[in-house]
Amino acid sequence: MTSIAHPPFATNTYFVTMEERPGCLIIDPGGWGTAAVKETVLGLAKDVDLVVLTHEHFDHIGGLFQLLDRWAFQVVCSRECAAGIADPTRNFSRYLVNRDVACEVSPVCCEDMNSALTWNGAEIRIIRTPGHSPGSVCISIDDMLFSGDTLMWGRKRSIILPGGNKLELEQSVDLLFRNFSPTTQVYPGHGEPFLLGQAMESETRDRRVNV
Repeated sequence: MTSIAHPPFATNTYFVTMEERPGCLIIDPGGWGTAAVKETVLGLAKDVDLVVLTHEHFDHIGGLFQLLDRWAFQVVCSRECAAGIADPTRNFSRYLVNRDVACEVSPVCCEDMNSALTWNGAEIRIIRTPGHSPGSVCISIDDMLFSGDTLMWGRKRSIILPGGNKLELEQSVDLLFRNFSPTTQVYPGHGEPFLLGQAMESETRDRRVNV
């Protein structure tokens, strides 16, 4: 697994590859206006098999343009995220970076596929985790959990954009804590990877302080 972080928000894009397989799976191709995602693919694989999006915000979807210029692949995301890909008012690019990030693509919605699929023999589970945004999901592949902006260690949870919901986000985080081992490696939308147990300990400590 390889990752790159895109300025100015240090948004992480993840590239999952398998030995002796020509293609790769990409999670959150950010980096609008740059060729960083395409160049990374060319250095790792010959093809893009699949792109999975954790949510609809512009900094997580902007690199789709460069990928679609060269490869044909399926995009998987939630239904709310699918609506935001093509709408700069829903992905907030129009308001936050004064440019429209919008991509005409027809994703497969995870709600229509029982939130699970198989890629090169690996099971991919998609867990709906609204709160940071209505379309947020987390993605589980083997012992890796790609959490988007739902769960980040050492950072405050973000619900400042329209559609953010504190109660939903708390419920989504609790869902992850209940269903994944503390030894699960978490790859967030921003920042460095961490063990889920680290986030659990931090959550417990914060709750004690706020009692």
